[in-house]
Amino acid sequence: MCPAVELERRIDADERADESPLAVMARTTPTEYWNDSCAVAELDYAIARGAVGATSNPTIVGEVLKKEHDVWLPRIQAIARERPLASDVDTTWQLIEEMAARGAAQLASIHRGAAGRRGRLSIQTNPTFFRDAARMLEQGRRFAELAPNMQVKFPATAAGIAAIEVATFLGISINATVSFTVPQALAVGQAVEQGLSRRQAAGLDTSEMSPVCTVMMGRLDDWMKAIVERDDLALDPAAPNWAGIAVFKRAAAIFSERGWRTRPLAAAYRHVLHWTELIGGNVTLTMPYQWQRRFNSSNVEVLPRFDEPSSSASPTSGARMSRMGSPSRSSIPTGRRCAPCAPSSPRTGISFGQSTRSCCPTRTCAGPPEAGPSRRRLRARCFRLRRGVLRRTGDWAGVPREQGERYRPDQRDHEQRRAHAERNREHAADVRGNDKGEVLHALVDRAERHAVLGR
Repeated sequence: MCPAVELERRIDADERADESPLAVMARTTPTEYWNDSCAVAELDYAIARGAVGATSNPTIVGEVLKKEHDVWLPRIQAIARERPLASDVDTTWQLIEEMAARGAAQLASIHRGAAGRRGRLSIQTNPTFFRDAARMLEQGRRFAELAPNMQVKFPATAAGIAAIEVATFLGISINATVSFTVPQALAVGQAVEQGLSRRQAAGLDTSEMSPVCTVMMGRLDDWMKAIVERDDLALDPAAPNWAGIAVFKRAAAIFSERGWRTRPLAAAYRHVLHWTELIGGNVTLTMPYQWQRRFNSSNVEVLPRFDEPSSSASPTSGARMSRMGSPSRSSIPTGRRCAPCAPSSPRTGISFGQSTRSCCPTRTCAGPPEAGPSRRRLRARCFRLRRGVLRRTGDWAGVPREQGERYRPDQRDHEQRRAHAERNREHAADVRGNDKGEVLHALVDRAERHAVLGR
């Protein structure tokens, strides 16, 4: 092709890219978007249309490997020669690191131009470490050293939240992943704030850190549809498609109210609403390449819709979805309880804020009460959670007398456990000389611990 014609074609392509809906959104609203892949061609396409970041995970790396087989097969063979004793898992993680570093290099100019606030590539810690904060943190510190614009993914599990706070203190920009509910997102936001506060108190810089919290909208929608089939519900077919949007908007609103520095990130795209209903928010959207192409080829007008209620398109969907249970619980912020359910007790981990479900027999919660088994199960769960906290803390103030008498652990329970432990100890002494002695000692120790803890 003639060089002049090729140059003209590139100029036309650049002009079309600037006029694409995603480019218009990135240019005219505070909403940012990322490419949900680290494939070179896909990332180039997204960057040309305003993308300021990218994500990767083991699944995405597998897809990139298929698309760029000619590039990575020779590299895999080279790794095998360089590290003949490496396992397949070791080789895989080296490949993941190299793909992530290559993607980070594509975003380096954006990162420099934004003073470190944008232009990062997310790399995920080993999913099998989701219960081990120490191993996730060790791997996360290694990933952060691959490039200056790395963003490390930690799961929004109990161990992951703990690792997130420490990683933030160490100066690692985190991405909390596999988060599906408002309470998970709030736990992430609080952990990041604590990590940033500790870092600032130590006199360390936080100006170039850009933590994000991913909410998997599409996966929550998928779960709502699974519940409809499982429970044989007659539901407005459009209702489940609003579940993830409602959770994401609620979490983003609370982050803004509390002034948290973590930026909500929407992921797991399933339909066009996951884009159009989030335009205008101070949030980030991570989109697969195929969805970017669909959105850019559409005639959807780019208008801010983020502040519009999620239920506006389906007036009856909110009330109908309340029968499904999970949507309402996933969108409730932790710690917001009605007075009858929690007079003065500690936080229980379940809450009933602006929800369509009532948890109290007095029906004083926000939203209409529900009759039927689902409401009774929710009320029972509420009291079971409170009972567990009250047993640990001993704070029974405000608990009805009949419930307190029924569930309060009395002295007799502790005495019986201690007596049982003493009998086990005596029995162990009788057989101490045989080969079962060590096992019996372990049983005795366990019984003593249960007696002391009052379990």
